[in-house]
Amino acid sequence: HGDLGVVSKKDLILVLSYSGSTDELLRVVPLFKRLGNPIIVMTGNLRSHLARQSDVVLDVSVKQEACPLNLAPTSSTTAMLAMGDALAMVLLESRGFRREDFARLHPAGAIGRDLLLPVSEIMRPRASVPICNTETALTLEHDAEPLKSKPRIHGILLPRQIPDGFYPQGVHHPGNLRFGHHPFLFCLWHFSQ
Repeated sequence: HGDLGVVSKKDLILVLSYSGSTDELLRVVPLFKRLGNPIIVMTGNLRSHLARQSDVVLDVSVKQEACPLNLAPTSSTTAMLAMGDALAMVLLESRGFRREDFARLHPAGAIGRDLLLPVSEIMRPRASVPICNTETALTLEHDAEPLKSKPRIHGILLPRQIPDGFYPQGVHHPGNLRFGHHPFLFCLWHFSQ
C-alpha cells in the first residue's frame, strides 16, 4: 500500500513467480509499469498474467517438482536460483567487476580475508624459521637447538639447494624430535615439485 518511493526510474524490476499468478505481485507490477520501470519476470508459466505484463520473460519451467506430491516448490526454486546466478554473472562481467571490487565491497568473511590479507601478515620472516640442512643426519640433539631458540615453532623447514637458491623439500614436525622418532619416517611431508 506504500513505499514505492524507494523505486527510481532507473531500476529494473525482477519478478519471481513460478505460477505467474501470485496475488501480491499481480497488484504491484502494474504500479511499476506506470512508473516506467522495465520488468523481467522469471516464471514457469509463459502464458500467465505476470508473463504478459513483463518486458522480458525468463522461462524456468520444470517437468516436475522433486516433491513426491509434485506440490512443494523444489525443482522450480532450484531452476530460479540457477537463472539468478547466471544473471548475476552476466551482470558482473558486463560491468567489468574485478577481484579488487569484490574485496572493497565484501571485506569481511573468508572471501574478504582471502582477497585483502597479504601473505606478509600471515607468514613469519625467514630469520624466524628454523631451517635444517637435509644433508646432515637429523637427530634429536641436532634438531632440538633450532626449536629451543625459536619460540612457538611448529616445524622445521627442510630445504634442498637448487641453482637459484633453496627449494622447500619438506617440514619436520617438532613432536618427532620430542618423542625421538626418525624424521624421515614420521611426519615428513614432502612438497610436490
